[in-house]
Amino acid sequence: MRKVITLLLCLLLLLPRSFAADFEITDDDTVEVNKEALLAALYEADISSIREAIDLGLITCVELTEYYLERIEAYNDTFQCFITLCDNALQVAEERDAELASGKAEGKLFGIPIVVKDNIDYEGYPTTNGLWSYNNYPASRSATIVQYLLDEGAVILGKTNMSAAAQDALCSINASGLQTFNAYNQNLSSGGSSGGSASAVSLNFAVVGLGTDTNSSLRYPSALNGCVTLRTTFGLLDRDGCTILNYSRDTPGAITRSVMDQAIMLDVMSGGTYAYAENLDANALSEMRIGVLSELAYPIDGSYNRKDSDLDDEIQAAFHNAVEELIDCGAEVVVVSMPEIFTEIASANSDYNYSRERLYDKMEALMEEYSVKALIFPTYLHSPHYVTYEYLQGKSIFDQPYICNCATLSPLTGAPELTLPIGQHTRGAAIGMEIFSLKNQEQLLLNIAYSYSERYDHRQAPDTAPSLHHGDQELTLEEFLEQYRRSLVEAEALKYEEVNTEPPTQTQTTPEVTVTEPPEEVEGQASKSKDYKLSEIIWYLVPMILLISGCAAAFIISSLKERARALGHNDDS
Repeated sequence: MRKVITLLLCLLLLLPRSFAADFEITDDDTVEVNKEALLAALYEADISSIREAIDLGLITCVELTEYYLERIEAYNDTFQCFITLCDNALQVAEERDAELASGKAEGKLFGIPIVVKDNIDYEGYPTTNGLWSYNNYPASRSATIVQYLLDEGAVILGKTNMSAAAQDALCSINASGLQTFNAYNQNLSSGGSSGGSASAVSLNFAVVGLGTDTNSSLRYPSALNGCVTLRTTFGLLDRDGCTILNYSRDTPGAITRSVMDQAIMLDVMSGGTYAYAENLDANALSEMRIGVLSELAYPIDGSYNRKDSDLDDEIQAAFHNAVEELIDCGAEVVVVSMPEIFTEIASANSDYNYSRERLYDKMEALMEEYSVKALIFPTYLHSPHYVTYEYLQGKSIFDQPYICNCATLSPLTGAPELTLPIGQHTRGAAIGMEIFSLKNQEQLLLNIAYSYSERYDHRQAPDTAPSLHHGDQELTLEEFLEQYRRSLVEAEALKYEEVNTEPPTQTQTTPEVTVTEPPEEVEGQASKSKDYKLSEIIWYLVPMILLISGCAAAFIISSLKERARALGHNDDS
């Protein structure tokens, strides 16, 4: 019977290996990873997963940097996201690997490739502000927020394209005529003026991008390109080293593919003062009262540009669906109204002596009146803009309707506002939703967005620039790392079986694999649930059933044989 159990135990250990084709356990019981499969899993990967892959020794910072440079080389000519590519990126990545080898791999962004809008200084490279294609005067030092990124181990890949002097919100065309196109359709606008960063991040040319926002320059491009961004409370982020267009409005910010990455970036860009990522709450929407700001969400009869016929039906439908999803997440959603809002906005924009605190006070009173924590409305209400001659048919982009809500509240009040994806337009561009709250409520906005996106994630990877690598399985990097850990356990169990010892409890390290443990998760930190796929469950369930059944059968057979021998002995006597 002992031989039967041993055989079945070997079957249990070996069967999962046959399914995990991206991992091979060698004769000396170490785990070899299919590098092509790992590179395939990097597509759409987030900061935390990439950081863990580096710590586990699965990929070097140089290999990671080469991965994104390869994508830029393959696809950037189509989308034109960059003014300058940094020729020191691989050198910086090598320095990161040296730090890793010496045990000094520290920083939330260690090895993470990032792009920077070309109105933000990066030492050694020109800051063109979109006004010319080449500048002989490289920055003598990096902007404060860029230095924060570098201090946390980031690798800067390049300076992204933008509209000339950040003047154009509709699209990103610099003074030399270089135009960035939408990540989902190269006939559509990327938005401006941070269109280069938004399109680059959406296309997986980098993990994260930096931009700036005067009126809508971060959030409008992010919405069109299916990204997440947060315009913070005015003054929260240091803008030293950023080219300023409007001293009473401009603020830098990050463009990411997920809310978690947005929180991590805000932790870094604020100089480590806060802990936004640690305090994300996946249940934040439960019983939270949120207001739909009617004047920015629905048609207004008699308006010169917000009548029902002016608003895009698909965007209206996507926003209606998002409201239903928020309710499904546990929120209470009510409609609120501020009829004089456009009068106030016009006064704030045109009257130099107008106190912007007056508009903020009105928004604060409105939210108190309706007892709401935040306000929501679509980022934009017009159809996504065509920018190529083929589709413009002799017209100008400025001839198309333009109803951009994200330039309305946050820039004029100094309060924070977050943009996240809520759907996809049939023209190709993504559709975004704004979440507005009062000053210094960044954590609240991030929590609302996180709680929503954990259940309803509308981020779609553009099919215009597919992955250049393919594994045997379609895995996210998070799933890939989970299977790698299982393979480590399997290899360790096989090793102990060979020396006739009891298999150890599950660990993440083996003597043969050097693993740097990722930073320990802070208590209370929300994280994505790691649900196993049905196929993965079957891989482990079937062998276990076979083992149990085999043991039971062996026991029954053994019992029957003993009973038969006993009966035979009685007959003889």
